[in-house]
Amino acid sequence: MGIGEEIRARRLGGARISAQRIFTDRLSEAEAFAGKVDQLRQLRAEHPDVTLDFGAARRNVLAFYGDGGIGKTSLSRELERRFLAADRKNRQAVRIDFSEPAARDPELYILHLRAGLAPLKDFPAFDTGLALYWARQNPGVALADFIAHQSSLGTAAQRQRFARELSEFTQSVLDNAGLVVGGASRAARFAWRQIQNSRVVRDLRKNCPFFEACATEQDTEQLRLHLPLLLAWDLMRIQAKHSTGIAIFLDTFEHVSGQRRSARLGDLEDSVVRSAFFLPTSMFVITSRRRLDWAADIRSPSLEFCGPTVWPGLTDGPASDQHRVGMLSAEDSADYLEHCLADDAGEPVIPAALRREVARLSEGMPLYLDVACNHYLALLGRGHTPAVSDFAGGLPQIVMRLMEDLDDPQSDLLRAAALLRVFDRRTLRVALPELRSSAVEHFLDRSFVLHREDDIFSIHELLQASVRLQDSFTANPWSAEEWAAVAGRLVAYWSALFDDPDSALWQDRRTQALAFWQLVGLYSTLGTSIPELAYIIMQVQLRGVWATIDAGRDQPEALLTEPGRSLLTLLDGMMERQIGDLQRTIDLLAPFSTDSPQPIENNLRRLALYYLGETYDLRGGGDAAATFQTLATGHDDRLAHEALIALAHSRSRDGDNVAALALAQRFDPDLRDGELRYRLHELLGHIWWCAGAFDRAAHHFALTRQTAEEQDSPLLLALARRHLALAQCWSNPMLVLAEIDETEQLNRDLGLPPGIAQCQMSRATALIGQAPLATVDELLGAATDTFTAGGYLDDAIGPVAIGVFAAAAHGDLELANARKAVLFERAEGRRVRHWLAAADIWTLGADPHGRVTWPEGTEVSVAAWTAPLLARRR
Repeated sequence: MGIGEEIRARRLGGARISAQRIFTDRLSEAEAFAGKVDQLRQLRAEHPDVTLDFGAARRNVLAFYGDGGIGKTSLSRELERRFLAADRKNRQAVRIDFSEPAARDPELYILHLRAGLAPLKDFPAFDTGLALYWARQNPGVALADFIAHQSSLGTAAQRQRFARELSEFTQSVLDNAGLVVGGASRAARFAWRQIQNSRVVRDLRKNCPFFEACATEQDTEQLRLHLPLLLAWDLMRIQAKHSTGIAIFLDTFEHVSGQRRSARLGDLEDSVVRSAFFLPTSMFVITSRRRLDWAADIRSPSLEFCGPTVWPGLTDGPASDQHRVGMLSAEDSADYLEHCLADDAGEPVIPAALRREVARLSEGMPLYLDVACNHYLALLGRGHTPAVSDFAGGLPQIVMRLMEDLDDPQSDLLRAAALLRVFDRRTLRVALPELRSSAVEHFLDRSFVLHREDDIFSIHELLQASVRLQDSFTANPWSAEEWAAVAGRLVAYWSALFDDPDSALWQDRRTQALAFWQLVGLYSTLGTSIPELAYIIMQVQLRGVWATIDAGRDQPEALLTEPGRSLLTLLDGMMERQIGDLQRTIDLLAPFSTDSPQPIENNLRRLALYYLGETYDLRGGGDAAATFQTLATGHDDRLAHEALIALAHSRSRDGDNVAALALAQRFDPDLRDGELRYRLHELLGHIWWCAGAFDRAAHHFALTRQTAEEQDSPLLLALARRHLALAQCWSNPMLVLAEIDETEQLNRDLGLPPGIAQCQMSRATALIGQAPLATVDELLGAATDTFTAGGYLDDAIGPVAIGVFAAAAHGDLELANARKAVLFERAEGRRVRHWLAAADIWTLGADPHGRVTWPEGTEVSVAAWTAPLLARRR
């Protein structure tokens, strides 16, 4: 029983505008917040073990929702300020703003929680679980180094301190683990076998419920989803000693469950819901444009914890913990205008009569009031006496007047900010290199620019859209050439960073996500030419950073162009492919292959066809080979190379090894690109293995192992070593038996089910002729079960085929033929022709059906597949 099933079982049981002033008189929101703080304080006192009661309802979520521009972010920040000001010594707050692309990374979400609570120091259960997860999910990437590079996790000093403390803790666990029989693989520096007898871990196994179930969970996604459960146990111990109040502020939550995302178990929203459930004494303050629907039973397909009995406070009714944040009243709006601008004596600058009229025109929108105050100051600066007519119209009109109020440097910076929405000083200087630093600082000091942590800034998305849409109506707009020039500089800057494998962008996911999001936005909303965009998307995908691709889809609907919509559809298809919805992937990407393809740049269209071809190859429903061929014809770029390799694999799976080899031989075997060289020799090894040329296959797999070692990649090393074993178990069984323990342990430490099964299969093959048939069959059965449990159904045919070989080698031809009949039945509809041909060779001594093509001819391959049988026959 995994940790998820175990939990389910238990359950069934000055002249500057102050944003803070806006909310001085929002009494209902402030009262609801104060009441929730008191409620949770009482819960901690009366039920200190509520964290472990999975049947208890959760009332720790307070939600504020409403339209954009009404001040929800300012409300959230003011509530955080009040929470900490009341008792800074015994309170801790965590803030996550989901409008920033990197915040939507599920791994970073977990790290955000832990980093925000770092001052509380002692988190042995969580930190151990996190280290185990990280070692398997991100092999070869040191957790402490990763944390130190993530700018979204606090200041440089905070990150260094957090990384150092985590590194010292994990090292202490290793130092106290004692001697581990058999050792741990070099690549897995923090594996369960390695630490299970450590003093800290023994204490956790004894005292922390579910720790061992989490720590030994084979599914890394399940382990990540249950890390907050371990965090909750750590907090429970901390709060037993000190009455520490925790508040977690999740802002702009509408970005988590965006319209382009397919809600599913294990996604970011499910992660957030689980963390709120597992941390019942910590308050989650969520601001969003939409009301939370966690209390609806219909969310059960995508939320592990949902329904009115779980979240009674999120249902409708007078006692609901969900509060609609409306527009400010006329009185509150006038009060805002009275206090936002004051002279040296503290008297209001805006006359009372004008305050009343502007308050009426604003219709209670705080963003309008903010921009209006900036407009008022600009009018005064020009020596003009502001009048009601200067503020007539809605937000777009007042924004247009603000743009005309600003001098050229400030209006240019506002336009550049509207291209970016989230930015730092460096990015603004890239966009407008001729501007003085003082102009940038003046702009960043304006009230409509929100200062985030670590010198990241943003403007409201409504302001962004208004500036972009209203610019052409201003007296001095940017020309199309000026917009293109600024966008071009940004594209060149970000593209160069993506092209440099050693740039900070590849180490800091915030920088990466922001750069990717902005490049997609420039193409999608402005039509900017980005020659390298298709290759950038492929680079990010090959590195497995799907959260970056996911975040790129979140673009302002009002600004999208038709090619931009096509690009977002491409990204939608990639995400559906990643989560395994192959039919939805085809539905999204098939239009890119029609005679009237989607309006999109050609390389982006080719990229869409590549993922469409991959999906056809897995699921059927289209011509994968023709799709890959179209991509490669007439091109000599990375996308064409990937298409050729994919086409060769497809041909080999269909049994046409001659065609697959011809495609592979079009490449230079000494490619300088290490990743592509690895994939080429992996392909050649597979082709020769299918042909029975086991020594040739082993040669190519040995080259992949060499490449993996050069790149210091534990994941590639695990792949290379298990593939090498698959080849050598036929031709050099004693060598495989000498190394298979270490190879299998490496794959186990990294949590790779297909690798574990392949090692079991290689071990069984190597033992044929040396061990009893029953021993071999037991290993083959284990391999079949491992493949099947992981969903690798084509691979699960391999152990069945080797069972035929085992029976034949033991001299029982009747049993071999019976097993062959089972093999053919199970192989129906599977792409495993080489196994069927091999089974015929083992039982008939020939390949009478011609199911596969042999690169060196039929006679050579029949002899090659026969040789191991002759060598081991008893």
